[in-house]
Amino acid sequence: MKQSPPPPRSLTGVIQAIRRYLRRIAGTALGFSSVTVAGAILVLAWLLVGSDGWRPGTVVPLFLLIVGGVMVGTLLGWVLLHLRSCTSEASLAGQIESVAKLPEGLVRAQVELARSVPQGVSSSLARAGEGALLLHLGGGVDRLAGNPGRELVRLFRVSAVGAGVVLALLVALLALTPGRSRTAWAGLARPVELLTPEPLPPLELFPGDGQLPRGESPRVEVGAEGRDSVWVHWQAIGDVLRERSLVVVDGWAETLLPELEVEVRYWASSPDGAVTPVSTLVPSDPSLLSDLALDVEYPPNTRLPSESFRRVPAWLSVPEGTVISLAGRVEGEGSEVLLLGEGGRVAIRLPVEEGRFSGSWRPTRSELITWTVENGQEGAVLPQTLELEVIPDAAPELSLPVPGADGELPLSLRVPLLLEASDDYGVAWAEVETAHQRPGEEDVVGVDRIPTGDLPQVTLRPVLDFSAW
Repeated sequence: MKQSPPPPRSLTGVIQAIRRYLRRIAGTALGFSSVTVAGAILVLAWLLVGSDGWRPGTVVPLFLLIVGGVMVGTLLGWVLLHLRSCTSEASLAGQIESVAKLPEGLVRAQVELARSVPQGVSSSLARAGEGALLLHLGGGVDRLAGNPGRELVRLFRVSAVGAGVVLALLVALLALTPGRSRTAWAGLARPVELLTPEPLPPLELFPGDGQLPRGESPRVEVGAEGRDSVWVHWQAIGDVLRERSLVVVDGWAETLLPELEVEVRYWASSPDGAVTPVSTLVPSDPSLLSDLALDVEYPPNTRLPSESFRRVPAWLSVPEGTVISLAGRVEGEGSEVLLLGEGGRVAIRLPVEEGRFSGSWRPTRSELITWTVENGQEGAVLPQTLELEVIPDAAPELSLPVPGADGELPLSLRVPLLLEASDDYGVAWAEVETAHQRPGEEDVVGVDRIPTGDLPQVTLRPVLDFSAW
Protein backbone atom coordinates (compact mmCIF):
# COMPACT_ATOMS: atom_id res chain seq x y z
CA MET A 1 0.00 0.00 0.00
CA LYS A 2 1.32 3.49 -0.87
CA GLN A 3 2.81 5.47 2.02
CA SER A 4 0.82 8.49 3.15
CA PRO A 5 2.33 12.00 3.00
CA PRO A 6 4.01 13.45 6.10
CA PRO A 7 1.69 14.93 8.71
CA PRO A 8 0.87 18.68 8.74
CA ARG A 9 2.83 21.06 10.94
CA SER A 10 0.25 21.40 13.74
CA LEU A 11 -1.11 18.92 16.22
CA THR A 12 -4.67 19.69 15.19
CA GLY A 13 -3.71 19.11 11.56
CA VAL A 14 -2.01 15.84 12.49
CA ILE A 15 -5.13 14.57 14.25
CA GLN A 16 -7.37 15.58 11.32
CA ALA A 17 -4.97 13.90 8.85
CA ILE A 18 -4.96 10.68 10.87
CA ARG A 19 -8.77 10.77 11.05
CA ARG A 20 -9.05 11.21 7.24
CA TYR A 21 -6.53 8.43 6.72
CA LEU A 22 -8.48 5.98 8.91
CA ARG A 23 -11.79 6.86 7.24
CA ARG A 24 -10.31 6.44 3.76
CA ILE A 25 -8.82 3.06 4.61
CA ALA A 26 -12.06 1.94 6.27
CA GLY A 27 -14.21 3.04 3.31
CA THR A 28 -11.97 1.28 0.80
CA ALA A 29 -11.90 -1.89 2.90
CA LEU A 30 -15.68 -1.78 3.24
CA GLY A 31 -16.05 -1.47 -0.54
CA PHE A 32 -13.78 -4.45 -1.20
CA SER A 33 -15.56 -6.45 1.52
CA SER A 34 -18.95 -5.71 -0.07
CA VAL A 35 -17.61 -6.87 -3.44
CA THR A 36 -16.30 -10.05 -1.78
CA VAL A 37 -19.67 -10.78 -0.15
CA ALA A 38 -21.58 -10.07 -3.37
CA GLY A 39 -19.22 -12.30 -5.33
CA ALA A 40 -19.55 -15.07 -2.76
CA ILE A 41 -23.35 -14.85 -3.05
CA LEU A 42 -23.11 -15.17 -6.84
CA VAL A 43 -20.82 -18.21 -6.51
CA LEU A 44 -23.23 -19.83 -4.03
CA ALA A 45 -26.12 -19.16 -6.42
CA TRP A 46 -24.15 -20.89 -9.20
CA LEU A 47 -23.56 -23.90 -6.93
CA LEU A 48 -27.18 -24.16 -5.69
CA VAL A 49 -29.10 -23.61 -8.94
CA GLY A 50 -30.48 -26.73 -10.58
CA SER A 51 -29.65 -27.91 -14.07
CA ASP A 52 -33.04 -26.59 -15.25
CA GLY A 53 -32.76 -23.30 -13.36
CA TRP A 54 -34.55 -22.09 -10.25
CA ARG A 55 -37.77 -23.96 -9.60
CA PRO A 56 -40.86 -21.83 -8.97
CA GLY A 57 -41.58 -21.61 -5.25
CA THR A 58 -37.91 -21.71 -4.17
CA VAL A 59 -36.72 -19.38 -1.38
CA VAL A 60 -32.99 -19.90 -1.99
CA PRO A 61 -32.35 -16.70 -4.03
CA LEU A 62 -34.17 -14.57 -1.47
CA PHE A 63 -32.32 -16.30 1.38
CA LEU A 64 -28.95 -15.68 -0.30
CA LEU A 65 -29.76 -11.99 -0.75
CA ILE A 66 -30.86 -11.68 2.88
CA VAL A 67 -27.67 -13.38 4.08
CA GLY A 68 -25.55 -11.11 1.89
CA GLY A 69 -27.40 -8.02 3.11
CA VAL A 70 -26.99 -9.06 6.74
CA MET A 71 -23.25 -9.66 6.26
CA VAL A 72 -22.68 -6.30 4.56
CA GLY A 73 -24.86 -4.55 7.15
CA THR A 74 -22.98 -6.19 10.01
CA LEU A 75 -19.62 -5.24 8.49
CA LEU A 76 -20.81 -1.67 7.92
CA GLY A 77 -22.01 -1.41 11.52
CA TRP A 78 -18.70 -2.75 12.86
CA VAL A 79 -16.67 -0.33 10.73
CA LEU A 80 -18.79 2.65 11.77
CA LEU A 81 -18.57 1.78 15.46
CA HIS A 82 -14.83 1.16 15.18
CA LEU A 83 -14.27 4.49 13.43
CA ARG A 84 -16.42 6.30 15.97
CA SER A 85 -14.33 4.96 18.85
CA CYS A 86 -10.90 5.31 17.29
CA THR A 87 -11.24 8.67 15.51
CA SER A 88 -12.26 10.75 18.49
CA GLU A 89 -9.76 13.39 19.51
CA ALA A 90 -9.00 11.72 22.82
CA SER A 91 -8.43 8.33 21.20
CA LEU A 92 -6.20 9.73 18.46
CA ALA A 93 -4.17 11.75 20.99
CA GLY A 94 -3.66 8.58 23.03
CA GLN A 95 -2.52 6.65 19.93
CA ILE A 96 0.01 9.38 19.09
CA GLU A 97 1.36 9.33 22.66
CA SER A 98 1.64 5.53 22.55
CA VAL A 99 3.44 5.47 19.17
CA ALA A 100 5.82 8.36 20.05
CA LYS A 101 6.34 7.12 23.63
CA LEU A 102 5.23 10.45 25.11
CA PRO A 103 3.85 11.00 28.58
CA GLU A 104 0.14 10.33 28.83
CA GLY A 105 -1.96 13.45 28.35
CA LEU A 106 0.84 15.52 26.78
CA VAL A 107 -0.60 15.57 23.24
CA ARG A 108 -4.16 16.25 24.45
CA ALA A 109 -2.91 19.12 26.64
CA GLN A 110 -0.86 20.62 23.81
CA VAL A 111 -3.87 20.42 21.45
CA GLU A 112 -6.06 22.21 24.02
CA LEU A 113 -3.33 24.82 24.54
CA ALA A 114 -3.00 25.38 20.78
CA ARG A 115 -6.76 25.75 20.48
CA SER A 116 -7.05 28.35 23.28
CA VAL A 117 -4.05 29.94 25.04
CA PRO A 118 -4.98 30.78 28.66
CA GLN A 119 -4.55 34.33 29.92
CA GLY A 120 -1.08 34.97 31.27
CA VAL A 121 0.55 32.27 29.13
CA SER A 122 2.89 33.31 26.34
CA SER A 123 1.56 32.26 22.96
CA SER A 124 5.08 32.11 21.55
CA LEU A 125 6.10 29.64 24.24
CA ALA A 126 2.97 27.58 23.45
CA ARG A 127 3.86 27.48 19.75
CA ALA A 128 7.45 26.60 20.61
CA GLY A 129 6.25 23.71 22.76
CA GLU A 130 3.96 22.49 19.94
CA GLY A 131 6.83 22.70 17.45
CA ALA A 132 9.14 20.73 19.72
CA LEU A 133 6.44 18.08 20.13
CA LEU A 134 5.94 17.86 16.35
CA LEU A 135 9.71 17.39 15.84
CA HIS A 136 9.61 14.55 18.32
CA LEU A 137 6.73 12.80 16.51
CA GLY A 138 8.21 12.28 13.06
CA GLY A 139 6.89 9.71 10.55
CA GLY A 140 3.68 9.77 8.50
CA VAL A 141 0.06 9.50 9.53
CA ASP A 142 0.02 5.75 8.80
CA ARG A 143 2.57 5.25 11.58
CA LEU A 144 0.86 7.64 13.97
CA ALA A 145 -2.54 5.87 13.43
CA GLY A 146 -1.28 3.07 15.68
CA ASN A 147 -3.24 -0.12 16.26
CA PRO A 148 -6.52 1.12 14.70
CA GLY A 149 -4.66 1.94 11.52
CA ARG A 150 -2.95 -1.44 11.41
CA GLU A 151 -6.29 -3.23 11.97
CA LEU A 152 -7.97 -1.33 9.14
CA VAL A 153 -5.00 -1.93 6.84
CA ARG A 154 -5.22 -5.68 7.51
CA LEU A 155 -8.96 -5.55 6.75
CA PHE A 156 -8.22 -3.64 3.56
CA ARG A 157 -5.66 -6.19 2.39
CA VAL A 158 -7.83 -9.21 3.21
CA SER A 159 -10.90 -7.70 1.53
CA ALA A 160 -8.88 -6.69 -1.55
CA VAL A 161 -7.52 -10.22 -1.92
CA GLY A 162 -10.99 -11.69 -1.38
CA ALA A 163 -12.53 -9.37 -3.98
CA GLY A 164 -9.85 -10.29 -6.48
CA VAL A 165 -10.35 -14.01 -5.90
CA VAL A 166 -14.15 -13.96 -6.24
CA LEU A 167 -14.00 -11.69 -9.31
CA ALA A 168 -11.57 -14.08 -10.98
CA LEU A 169 -13.80 -17.01 -10.05
CA LEU A 170 -16.89 -15.26 -11.42
CA VAL A 171 -15.14 -14.51 -14.71
CA ALA A 172 -14.11 -18.17 -14.96
CA LEU A 173 -17.65 -19.40 -14.23
CA LEU A 174 -19.15 -17.03 -16.79
CA ALA A 175 -16.64 -18.11 -19.41
CA LEU A 176 -16.96 -21.86 -18.78
CA THR A 177 -20.72 -22.12 -18.07
CA PRO A 178 -22.40 -18.99 -19.44
CA GLY A 179 -25.91 -20.49 -19.51
CA ARG A 180 -25.85 -21.78 -15.95
CA SER A 181 -24.27 -18.55 -14.70
CA ARG A 182 -26.86 -16.29 -16.32
CA THR A 183 -29.70 -18.49 -15.08
CA ALA A 184 -28.38 -18.57 -11.52
CA TRP A 185 -27.72 -14.83 -11.34
CA ALA A 186 -30.97 -13.88 -13.06
CA GLY A 187 -32.84 -15.58 -10.20
CA LEU A 188 -31.19 -13.18 -7.74
CA ALA A 189 -32.74 -10.30 -9.70
CA ARG A 190 -36.32 -11.59 -9.16
CA PRO A 191 -36.35 -13.49 -5.83
CA VAL A 192 -39.92 -12.49 -4.92
CA GLU A 193 -41.26 -13.66 -8.29
CA LEU A 194 -39.66 -17.07 -7.72
CA LEU A 195 -41.59 -17.49 -4.46
CA THR A 196 -44.74 -18.19 -6.47
CA PRO A 197 -45.17 -21.99 -6.71
CA GLU A 198 -45.21 -23.64 -10.11
CA PRO A 199 -48.77 -23.95 -11.42
CA LEU A 200 -50.19 -27.44 -11.28
CA PRO A 201 -51.03 -29.29 -14.51
CA PRO A 202 -54.59 -28.74 -15.76
CA LEU A 203 -57.30 -31.18 -14.75
CA GLU A 204 -58.31 -33.89 -17.21
CA LEU A 205 -61.87 -35.18 -17.48
CA PHE A 206 -62.95 -38.45 -19.06
CA PRO A 207 -64.97 -39.58 -20.98
CA GLY A 208 -65.78 -35.98 -22.01
CA ASP A 209 -68.69 -35.40 -24.40
CA GLY A 210 -70.45 -38.49 -25.64
CA GLN A 211 -73.48 -40.76 -25.77
CA LEU A 212 -74.15 -43.67 -23.44
CA PRO A 213 -77.00 -46.19 -23.33
CA ARG A 214 -79.93 -44.91 -21.33
CA GLY A 215 -79.97 -46.30 -17.78
CA GLU A 216 -76.21 -46.88 -17.60
CA SER A 217 -74.20 -45.30 -14.76
CA PRO A 218 -71.41 -43.23 -16.38
CA ARG A 219 -67.90 -43.77 -14.99
CA VAL A 220 -66.13 -40.41 -14.69
CA GLU A 221 -62.33 -40.23 -14.31
CA VAL A 222 -60.40 -37.09 -13.35
CA GLY A 223 -56.67 -36.67 -13.92
CA ALA A 224 -55.46 -34.45 -11.05
CA GLU A 225 -51.66 -34.65 -10.84
CA GLY A 226 -50.21 -32.91 -7.77
CA ARG A 227 -53.56 -32.68 -5.95
CA ASP A 228 -55.04 -34.57 -2.99
CA SER A 229 -58.73 -34.13 -3.78
CA VAL A 230 -61.08 -32.94 -6.51
CA TRP A 231 -64.79 -32.22 -6.91
CA VAL A 232 -67.04 -33.63 -9.62
CA HIS A 233 -70.13 -31.53 -10.41
CA TRP A 234 -73.06 -32.63 -12.53
CA GLN A 235 -76.53 -31.41 -13.39
CA ALA A 236 -79.20 -33.33 -15.21
CA ILE A 237 -81.75 -31.47 -17.31
CA GLY A 238 -84.54 -30.34 -15.01
CA ASP A 239 -82.61 -31.28 -11.85
CA VAL A 240 -80.57 -29.31 -9.30
CA LEU A 241 -76.78 -29.07 -9.38
CA ARG A 242 -75.04 -31.90 -7.52
CA GLU A 243 -71.40 -32.46 -6.56
CA ARG A 244 -69.18 -35.10 -4.99
CA SER A 245 -65.73 -34.92 -3.36
CA LEU A 246 -63.17 -37.50 -4.54
CA VAL A 247 -59.79 -38.56 -3.15
CA VAL A 248 -56.93 -38.53 -5.66
CA VAL A 249 -54.79 -41.69 -5.76
CA ASP A 250 -51.68 -41.75 -7.97
CA GLY A 251 -52.89 -38.66 -9.78
CA TRP A 252 -56.35 -40.02 -10.64
CA ALA A 253 -59.84 -40.01 -9.11
CA GLU A 254 -62.96 -41.77 -10.36
CA THR A 255 -66.64 -42.11 -9.53
CA LEU A 256 -69.94 -43.38 -10.93
CA LEU A 257 -72.69 -40.88 -11.71
CA PRO A 258 -76.38 -41.78 -11.28
CA GLU A 259 -78.07 -43.74 -14.06
CA LEU A 260 -78.26 -41.73 -17.25
CA GLU A 261 -81.87 -40.97 -18.09
CA VAL A 262 -81.63 -37.42 -19.45
CA GLU A 263 -78.86 -35.20 -20.74
CA VAL A 264 -76.26 -34.49 -18.03
CA ARG A 265 -73.70 -31.66 -17.94
CA TYR A 266 -70.67 -32.39 -15.78
CA TRP A 267 -67.24 -30.94 -14.95
CA ALA A 268 -64.49 -31.19 -12.32
CA SER A 269 -62.77 -28.65 -10.07
CA SER A 270 -59.99 -28.67 -7.47
CA PRO A 271 -59.20 -26.61 -4.34
CA ASP A 272 -56.47 -24.69 -6.19
CA GLY A 273 -59.10 -23.17 -8.49
CA ALA A 274 -58.59 -25.36 -11.57
CA VAL A 275 -61.79 -26.15 -13.50
CA THR A 276 -62.30 -28.39 -16.52
CA PRO A 277 -64.53 -27.42 -19.46
CA VAL A 278 -68.13 -28.54 -19.15
CA SER A 279 -68.85 -31.86 -20.89
CA THR A 280 -72.21 -33.36 -21.82
CA LEU A 281 -73.44 -36.95 -21.70
CA VAL A 282 -76.52 -37.77 -23.77
CA PRO A 283 -78.54 -40.98 -23.29
CA SER A 284 -79.08 -42.99 -26.44
CA ASP A 285 -81.96 -45.41 -27.02
CA PRO A 286 -84.35 -46.46 -29.80
CA SER A 287 -86.57 -43.48 -29.05
CA LEU A 288 -89.68 -43.21 -31.18
CA LEU A 289 -89.69 -39.40 -31.01
CA SER A 290 -86.72 -37.17 -31.80
CA ASP A 291 -86.02 -33.46 -32.24
CA LEU A 292 -88.74 -32.90 -29.67
CA ALA A 293 -89.46 -29.26 -28.82
CA LEU A 294 -91.92 -28.04 -26.21
CA ASP A 295 -92.58 -24.27 -26.17
CA VAL A 296 -94.63 -22.66 -23.40
CA GLU A 297 -96.31 -19.29 -23.99
CA TYR A 298 -97.90 -17.82 -20.89
CA PRO A 299 -101.02 -15.59 -20.94
CA PRO A 300 -100.29 -11.89 -21.54
CA ASN A 301 -101.75 -10.85 -18.18
CA THR A 302 -99.06 -12.85 -16.35
CA ARG A 303 -96.25 -10.91 -18.07
CA LEU A 304 -94.10 -14.07 -17.87
CA PRO A 305 -91.51 -14.72 -20.63
CA SER A 306 -91.95 -17.73 -22.88
CA GLU A 307 -89.99 -20.92 -22.18
CA SER A 308 -88.63 -23.65 -24.42
CA PHE A 309 -87.75 -27.27 -23.57
CA ARG A 310 -85.86 -29.70 -25.77
CA ARG A 311 -86.84 -32.64 -23.59
CA VAL A 312 -90.10 -33.30 -21.82
CA PRO A 313 -89.77 -32.24 -18.17
CA ALA A 314 -91.05 -34.47 -15.40
CA TRP A 315 -93.17 -31.66 -13.95
CA LEU A 316 -94.58 -28.46 -15.39
CA SER A 317 -96.66 -25.82 -13.64
CA VAL A 318 -98.46 -23.25 -15.84
CA PRO A 319 -101.14 -20.63 -15.23
CA GLU A 320 -104.58 -21.05 -16.76
CA GLY A 321 -104.67 -19.87 -20.38
CA THR A 322 -101.11 -21.04 -21.21
CA VAL A 323 -100.53 -22.32 -24.75
CA ILE A 324 -98.14 -25.30 -25.13
CA SER A 325 -96.72 -25.87 -28.62
CA LEU A 326 -95.25 -29.26 -29.52
CA ALA A 327 -93.12 -30.30 -32.49
CA GLY A 328 -90.83 -33.18 -33.36
CA ARG A 329 -90.07 -36.14 -35.58
CA VAL A 330 -91.40 -39.69 -35.49
CA GLU A 331 -88.76 -42.35 -36.11
CA GLY A 332 -90.23 -45.11 -38.26
CA GLU A 333 -93.96 -45.54 -38.77
CA GLY A 334 -96.67 -43.53 -37.05
CA SER A 335 -99.86 -41.71 -38.06
CA GLU A 336 -100.63 -39.60 -35.00
CA VAL A 337 -98.97 -38.53 -31.78
CA LEU A 338 -101.45 -38.54 -28.90
CA LEU A 339 -101.15 -36.89 -25.50
CA LEU A 340 -103.40 -38.74 -23.09
CA GLY A 341 -104.77 -37.41 -19.82
CA GLU A 342 -106.12 -39.32 -16.88
CA GLY A 343 -108.48 -42.15 -17.79
CA GLY A 344 -107.08 -42.31 -21.35
CA ARG A 345 -108.72 -39.03 -22.33
CA VAL A 346 -107.11 -37.56 -25.45
CA ALA A 347 -105.76 -34.13 -24.57
CA ILE A 348 -104.45 -33.36 -28.08
CA ARG A 349 -103.94 -35.14 -31.40
CA LEU A 350 -100.88 -34.26 -33.47
CA PRO A 351 -101.05 -35.60 -37.04
CA VAL A 352 -97.82 -36.90 -38.54
CA GLU A 353 -96.93 -35.60 -42.00
CA GLU A 354 -93.72 -36.72 -43.73
CA GLY A 355 -92.38 -37.97 -40.43
CA ARG A 356 -92.94 -34.71 -38.51
CA PHE A 357 -95.66 -33.52 -36.18
CA SER A 358 -96.60 -30.19 -34.60
CA GLY A 359 -99.52 -28.54 -32.85
CA SER A 360 -100.65 -26.34 -29.98
CA TRP A 361 -102.63 -27.14 -26.88
CA ARG A 362 -104.25 -25.00 -24.17
CA PRO A 363 -104.55 -27.23 -21.05
CA THR A 364 -107.45 -26.61 -18.70
CA ARG A 365 -106.84 -29.03 -15.85
CA SER A 366 -104.05 -30.53 -13.77
CA GLU A 367 -103.32 -34.16 -14.67
CA LEU A 368 -100.67 -36.70 -15.67
CA ILE A 369 -99.94 -36.61 -19.41
CA THR A 370 -98.67 -39.74 -21.19
CA TRP A 371 -97.51 -40.16 -24.79
CA THR A 372 -98.49 -42.66 -27.44
CA VAL A 373 -98.04 -43.00 -31.20
CA GLU A 374 -100.75 -44.49 -33.35
CA ASN A 375 -99.33 -47.33 -35.48
CA GLY A 376 -95.87 -46.71 -34.01
CA GLN A 377 -93.01 -49.15 -33.49
CA GLU A 378 -93.62 -51.53 -30.61
CA GLY A 379 -91.10 -51.47 -27.74
CA ALA A 380 -89.75 -48.06 -28.68
CA VAL A 381 -89.06 -45.54 -25.92
CA LEU A 382 -91.48 -42.63 -25.50
CA PRO A 383 -91.00 -39.43 -23.52
CA GLN A 384 -91.53 -39.64 -19.79
CA THR A 385 -94.89 -38.92 -18.20
CA LEU A 386 -95.51 -35.23 -17.69
CA GLU A 387 -97.06 -34.13 -14.39
CA LEU A 388 -98.95 -31.02 -15.50
CA GLU A 389 -100.28 -28.50 -13.00
CA VAL A 390 -102.69 -25.81 -14.25
CA ILE A 391 -103.02 -22.91 -11.81
CA PRO A 392 -106.43 -21.22 -12.08
CA ASP A 393 -106.42 -17.49 -12.71
CA ALA A 394 -108.23 -15.87 -9.78
CA ALA A 395 -110.58 -13.01 -10.67
CA PRO A 396 -109.40 -9.54 -9.62
CA GLU A 397 -110.99 -8.07 -6.52
CA LEU A 398 -112.18 -4.46 -6.35
CA SER A 399 -113.84 -2.59 -3.51
CA LEU A 400 -114.92 0.99 -2.82
CA PRO A 401 -115.01 1.45 0.96
CA VAL A 402 -115.37 5.23 0.68
CA PRO A 403 -117.94 6.62 0.02
CA GLY A 404 -119.49 3.16 -0.24
CA ALA A 405 -122.60 2.22 -2.17
CA ASP A 406 -124.52 5.47 -1.51
CA GLY A 407 -123.61 8.92 -0.40
CA GLU A 408 -124.45 12.60 -0.58
CA LEU A 409 -122.64 15.18 -2.69
CA PRO A 410 -120.96 17.78 -0.46
CA LEU A 411 -121.26 21.54 -1.07
CA SER A 412 -117.68 21.60 -2.48
CA LEU A 413 -118.81 19.20 -5.20
CA ARG A 414 -115.58 17.21 -4.61
CA VAL A 415 -115.93 13.60 -3.47
CA PRO A 416 -112.88 11.77 -2.06
CA LEU A 417 -112.72 8.05 -2.90
CA LEU A 418 -110.93 5.08 -1.33
CA LEU A 419 -110.41 2.35 -3.95
CA GLU A 420 -108.80 -1.04 -3.18
CA ALA A 421 -107.86 -3.55 -5.90
CA SER A 422 -105.86 -6.80 -6.00
CA ASP A 423 -104.99 -9.54 -8.51
CA ASP A 424 -102.70 -12.57 -8.33
CA TYR A 425 -100.73 -11.40 -11.42
CA GLY A 426 -100.79 -7.70 -10.60
CA VAL A 427 -103.15 -4.78 -11.25
CA ALA A 428 -102.16 -2.84 -14.38
CA TRP A 429 -104.77 -0.07 -14.05
CA ALA A 430 -108.07 0.88 -12.44
CA GLU A 431 -110.86 2.92 -13.98
CA VAL A 432 -113.37 5.18 -12.24
CA GLU A 433 -116.57 5.60 -14.27
CA THR A 434 -119.05 8.37 -13.49
CA ALA A 435 -122.48 8.98 -15.01
CA HIS A 436 -124.66 12.13 -14.71
CA GLN A 437 -128.34 11.53 -15.33
CA ARG A 438 -130.67 14.38 -16.36
CA PRO A 439 -134.35 13.98 -17.14
CA GLY A 440 -134.99 13.92 -20.84
CA GLU A 441 -131.31 13.94 -21.72
CA GLU A 442 -128.68 11.30 -22.42
CA ASP A 443 -126.49 10.25 -19.55
CA VAL A 444 -123.12 11.98 -19.38
CA VAL A 445 -120.50 9.29 -18.77
CA GLY A 446 -116.86 9.95 -17.73
CA VAL A 447 -114.06 7.39 -17.46
CA ASP A 448 -110.79 8.06 -15.64
CA ARG A 449 -108.08 5.38 -15.94
CA ILE A 450 -105.39 5.31 -13.23
CA PRO A 451 -102.17 3.26 -13.95
CA THR A 452 -101.10 1.15 -10.96
CA GLY A 453 -97.75 -0.32 -12.08
CA ASP A 454 -98.70 -4.03 -12.09
CA LEU A 455 -98.68 -4.25 -8.30
CA PRO A 456 -100.48 -7.26 -6.77
CA GLN A 457 -102.41 -5.01 -4.37
CA VAL A 458 -103.09 -1.28 -4.66
CA THR A 459 -104.94 1.37 -2.67
CA LEU A 460 -106.05 4.49 -4.54
CA ARG A 461 -107.41 7.77 -3.16
CA PRO A 462 -108.71 9.76 -6.13
CA VAL A 463 -111.04 12.78 -5.82
CA LEU A 464 -114.07 13.24 -8.08
CA ASP A 465 -114.71 16.84 -9.01
CA PHE A 466 -118.34 17.56 -9.97
CA SER A 467 -118.01 21.34 -9.96
CA ALA A 468 -118.05 21.50 -13.77
CA TRP A 469 -121.22 19.46 -14.13
